[in-house]
Amino acid sequence: MNFKNMDIKKRLLTSFIVVAIIAAIVGGIGIFASVSLGNSGELQNARTDEAIDAARVNRLTNEQRAFLRGYAIHITSSYLPELREAELKEAETQLTHIEETAAEAEEYLEDIKRLAKSPKVKEALEIVEEKRAVYATTKEKFINMINETKELDPETSLPLVVDAMNFLRDPLDEYTNSLIELTEVINTLTDEQAESMQNLTTTVLAILIFIIIVAVIVAIALGNYIAKLISVPVLYVSGILSAMGKDGRVQYTSQEWDECNRLAAGKDELAECCENLGLAAKHFGELSETLMTVSKGDLTPLAHSLGNDDIIANATIEILNNLNRMFSDISTATNEVNAGAGQISNASEALSQGATEQASSVEELASTINNISEAVKKSAENAKTASEIAGNTGDIMGTANKKMEEMVSAMENISTASHEISKIIKTIEDIAFQ
Repeated sequence: MNFKNMDIKKRLLTSFIVVAIIAAIVGGIGIFASVSLGNSGELQNARTDEAIDAARVNRLTNEQRAFLRGYAIHITSSYLPELREAELKEAETQLTHIEETAAEAEEYLEDIKRLAKSPKVKEALEIVEEKRAVYATTKEKFINMINETKELDPETSLPLVVDAMNFLRDPLDEYTNSLIELTEVINTLTDEQAESMQNLTTTVLAILIFIIIVAVIVAIALGNYIAKLISVPVLYVSGILSAMGKDGRVQYTSQEWDECNRLAAGKDELAECCENLGLAAKHFGELSETLMTVSKGDLTPLAHSLGNDDIIANATIEILNNLNRMFSDISTATNEVNAGAGQISNASEALSQGATEQASSVEELASTINNISEAVKKSAENAKTASEIAGNTGDIMGTANKKMEEMVSAMENISTASHEISKIIKTIEDIAFQ
């Protein structure tokens, strides 16, 4: 029986079964003792009744002895004419008492036979029956011997009465002694039974006390053991939850993890609870490590989600995705700003080149004007030359106009680039604000 591999229900049920078995043992011993004492009590009562009946038989036998003597006295006294009738009547009364006591004694002997269970009592009863049979025969002969002295004078009848009494004495004494022995046997068995009952009571009481003490010790030990199996995981889980709820601690030492693994090695509900708590603590520890890495500026770690209900992990993943997207947008905007700056630089270079070309055109224009002025002065000299110079001047003005148009276009490009730079700067400001 391994309580660690049982769930709490089976543990408590097993404990109650053990206590119930101990209680059943105590109850069984109590019932056995009660039945045994009841049987012993019945046997004791039967032997008490046997002893009482034997004493009654002995008493009745002694009464018969007295009645037989009285019968002999009254028969002997009946030889006197004036006493004859009264004495014979009294003798009949004595004879009636003899028969009644004999019948009553026989009934008590039958009761003893019915109640007798012990071989010793039965053996003593057999002896009593033998002696009683001899006594009954002797008693009848005694009565006949006494009856023969009715008409005799005292001197003649007295020796006959003495002989009759002597004839009756030994069988009667033997019968009486057998009754005494029967009574002694019954009393001895009664005393032995009483002592046996006392010993049984003492033994049963000692056994019950011992079993009760053992039951109390077993119940205390079993209760303490089960309480320990239940309280240790509960206290551990309570400590972990307290650390999480009050201190916010989700990182644990190797000793705490070893204790968690040890408690989770069982097969009951508490072991399952410790195992689930360990999984939850491990998951939250991984999330905390991910967030600590992110707090240091590293967005490369990945968070693991347990499902749709894992709100914390899902929120962490969403935060990482949003941060990565945001910094990607910032990088793109930075590239766009760099590109715009390049375009501005190129436009500036084009503008500078256009200005240089314009200055050159202006210088050429001034030179041309001077030439025109000189040509005007010399117009008289060469009209054809003036006409050519005027054509050249028209070409130069066309070129100048073209350069001016390019400069205006460059300025528009600069304005457009400036507007794009303004948009990029606004984007950067929005990103920085985010």
